[in-house]
Amino acid sequence: MLNNGFRKLRDRLALHSLRSRILFASLLGSLLISALTAYMVGSITLRHHNTHLLEDTEQALNNVVDIKRIVVESRLNDMEKGLLVFAANPDLATSTQALWQALDESRRHSVGHADAAQASKLTDYYQRQAEIQGIPLNDMMALRHSLDTTAVQLQYQGMLDTATRKNWPAYWAAHDRIDPFLRTFRVSFPWYDLLLLDPSDGRVLYTGIKEVDFGARVTQGPLAKTALARIFEQIQQQSGAAATVMHDYAAYTPSGSSQTLFIGVPIRKDKTLAGILVAQVDGED
Repeated sequence: MLNNGFRKLRDRLALHSLRSRILFASLLGSLLISALTAYMVGSITLRHHNTHLLEDTEQALNNVVDIKRIVVESRLNDMEKGLLVFAANPDLATSTQALWQALDESRRHSVGHADAAQASKLTDYYQRQAEIQGIPLNDMMALRHSLDTTAVQLQYQGMLDTATRKNWPAYWAAHDRIDPFLRTFRVSFPWYDLLLLDPSDGRVLYTGIKEVDFGARVTQGPLAKTALARIFEQIQQQSGAAATVMHDYAAYTPSGSSQTLFIGVPIRKDKTLAGILVAQVDGED
């Protein structure tokens, strides 16, 4: 009797335990299904949210680009207008013409010439600039070897030993007369540099900061492949009303291979091309 009762109790407990396990398994399955469903719904919602977030971010970036473009275009328009107004000043035309005439006079009546020692010092200067500015030495030396005697004299007198300016007094007197006028305009925008080109051969008659393009001819050597040379050629061919010529940012070796934009405009005197004014805009401006 006792054994029978024990077996019945054991069977009832076993049955109860089986039902508990089934109930527990059912509950666990329901929980897993609920969790999986919640995860799937959450993932879909998150993807949907992320999609909208990416779209909003992209739109915001596009808006910033559009605003930046408008600001840049407005600034460039102001620069072009400023150059046209400045180049139309009769005093600039007279001073530019006097500058290249004085250079011709200085070369004809030179009391000094670039000797071997001066040429060697200038070569050393180019080598130091290549190292300081991180420019490939071959690029700098290609510029150096493209210089004619006039360019060597101008660079030595203007950049290495100003005491030798007395050898070309006519040129430096004309340079010093026009320099304050151009310097004031250069810092007004500000431009990185202002250059004056000879209208006949493209020689850089003047630069405000005296980099290694000073005195060089933009139609010779590595400079012939730059935007500066293209501006010279295009303005030479201009007729009618004066117009600016702009070339977009590109690496420019004389300025440390930095990204540089050039804007050029003709300088005319009595409808004759007296020179070319070129504004240089640094990539960081």
